[in-house]
Amino acid sequence: MFERIFRPSNLTESMLPILLCNWIFGNQLIQYPNRNFIFLQKYPYFIFIISVYAVSWSLSIVYFLSETVMNYQENLYWIVTGVSLLIFCVNIILGLVFKKKSQMIYERSLKVDKKLEDLGVAVNCQKTFSYSFIAIIIFIITALLLNLMTVLWTVSSTDVVADTFAIFALNHPIHINYLFSLTFCTLIRHMCLRFRKINKALSKFIALQSSDLILIKNNESITENRIVFSQTSKRLNHSIQTLKNIHLELTSLCEKITQIFGVQLIMTIVSSFVLITFLSYDLYLTARDPEVMNSDKIFESLILSSWMIVNVINFQFINYIAARAVHEWSQTGRIIHNLKSKSQDTDLCLTIQKFSLQMLQNPLKFSPCGFIDLGFPFVRDFFGTITTYLIILIQMAPN
Repeated sequence: MFERIFRPSNLTESMLPILLCNWIFGNQLIQYPNRNFIFLQKYPYFIFIISVYAVSWSLSIVYFLSETVMNYQENLYWIVTGVSLLIFCVNIILGLVFKKKSQMIYERSLKVDKKLEDLGVAVNCQKTFSYSFIAIIIFIITALLLNLMTVLWTVSSTDVVADTFAIFALNHPIHINYLFSLTFCTLIRHMCLRFRKINKALSKFIALQSSDLILIKNNESITENRIVFSQTSKRLNHSIQTLKNIHLELTSLCEKITQIFGVQLIMTIVSSFVLITFLSYDLYLTARDPEVMNSDKIFESLILSSWMIVNVINFQFINYIAARAVHEWSQTGRIIHNLKSKSQDTDLCLTIQKFSLQMLQNPLKFSPCGFIDLGFPFVRDFFGTITTYLIILIQMAPN
């Protein structure tokens, strides 16, 4: 169905569903020169959407201060809302600041895709477009469900429409911050797919090299076969040099993407730490509260668990995508060493040595602002720290 509607041909077009949501909600970090969406990427629309945000948030805050609609953990809710609003504003500002850098990433990715296509390992943009479409549908459904559950949990006044509008407005920055994280993860996933294409091309070269070696061993007296082998080695040498340059370019692009999203990632991780810790603590207090009916305990626990699970998934997804990209990057090193062990051509071995040295000198790491290294070891330390703080909070909990 998607192929009939839209045929993406590059990185930006394959991310169009996610980018469209970013533009609608005011994030203009990544641009796409298409007349159908150009209005959403202009400053007049940006000023308009920011004005809508300012008015809706002001009305919602005034309304909540004049009405007693929050009946549980009111202080925590306001803290979460305030922090999310701050992160949202920073994300919007940084989107404008790094707009030119994101355009540079788009242009360089086009060159990478062209080189991969010339080598016969083109990226399937239609498949990645479908992935982006499904991801944004899941994001929208999740945001709506969380908002509806929050409405059912917190609304206690007779004016349900006003309460619902206020809660949707105040929860909006939280969801858009999740959208920023999804945008980062999608960009890194695209880089990961291109590393995988490099590995696929190198694996083909290993098979080609092995078949040529068998041919030479079985026909050592035939000069023509040695000429064919020499020509094949030259082609392989040129192709590996091209892949070497692409690999370095992708590594550089990953670093640029991490620099652009560095501040957002740090703020997201810190807010996730606070939210997961205190939501877990609230779950404990809710389960222990003798004044709350069992039916209310189940409902409140469901709401708290839903928000906590979403934050855990958001944090895990960021680190999983980073770990997968590093894995595909390092897989290239294992493949080229295997190729070197099966090669008898001196120039080809020298090119592989340079490739290996390049990887040693330019390791791939996702270190937002240089504070942490994203990946599975960080996930282990993160949840270990949460467990420690949670135990301390439980021990200090009132009887």
